[in-house]
Amino acid sequence: MRITALPLLLMLNPGKGVQAAPPGNIEDVLDKKISLVAEQKEVKTILSEISKLAEIKFVYSAQRIPTRKKVSLLVHDQRVGDVLNLLLGPLDVLYYVSGSQIVLMKRSEQDNLILRLKDLSDEKKEIPANLFFKTITGKVTNEKGEPLEGASITVKGTTRGTTSNLSGAFSIEAEVGETVEFSMVGFQPYSWQVGATNTVTVELLPLVASISEVVVMLWMDFLLATCQQLIQEI
Repeated sequence: MRITALPLLLMLNPGKGVQAAPPGNIEDVLDKKISLVAEQKEVKTILSEISKLAEIKFVYSAQRIPTRKKVSLLVHDQRVGDVLNLLLGPLDVLYYVSGSQIVLMKRSEQDNLILRLKDLSDEKKEIPANLFFKTITGKVTNEKGEPLEGASITVKGTTRGTTSNLSGAFSIEAEVGETVEFSMVGFQPYSWQVGATNTVTVELLPLVASISEVVVMLWMDFLLATCQQLIQEI
């Protein structure tokens, strides 16, 4: 995909394509002019460059926005608002301006998110980086249903993590589509993808089913080694 800034820019419908929080320095943010040359770069890379050039901060979910999609963007001395329309319009992505922060969202999510964002704006609070996260709570047990303390719970590909308490309970921030990984010494690891539910009970299975199986395996290894030695002696 190639996006080029033309003298007559295609503007998104302000009532549908662009959402802005009143009042404040919105126009100041969108009226900043930047120049940018990006040839087949990922959307997230272009957003990062725009962020540096315009001194703004983008808040978005990589799970919801096609940030890995590669596009080309060539603009010279253009308004940030126009540049965002050019970049995000074809992706069906909307943006909401609050101070120097710009939240990106899918069109289908705008109703729910706009209400949350307006509440934050009214309270003059900064939009949190975990805007798209939700709290996942649950319990980690063994195969007998007994709670496991100290189990490691992490969100795959991130630094977010926690451990289960004495009751096996845990709480962690994640977003829909992310994978939560559970692990503990002596148990098989388990992965769970975040969906609509906010609670989960995880049963970790032991790496070895029983002591008797260990004894049998060691005995078989011993017999095999003994047979091999006898064959060599013959």
